[in-house]
Amino acid sequence: MDRCAEALPSFPGPHPDARELGLNPKKFGSLANTKKEPSKLPLPEYTEELYIKHFKKNRPENVRSIEQMVKDYRKKKQERKMRRIEEKI
Repeated sequence: MDRCAEALPSFPGPHPDARELGLNPKKFGSLANTKKEPSKLPLPEYTEELYIKHFKKNRPENVRSIEQMVKDYRKKKQERKMRRIEEKI
């Protein structure tokens, strides 16, 4: 499905911000390394800080699950395909 969804169970806490920011889920381990480096923020706080810095707001307006995002993407793709077929006719 999504690499972000696969990585999230190993790092507890909500991370919808990480998906929107385009963070690489393979690097969550290095981002969540707070035991060895106490100066680092915990992963949820780090992603929240990045989100605020990038989008200038605390939370996304429309929070969707990965499953919902995939469903919407497939629906949109199917609609585009049907539109192209209708244009050819």
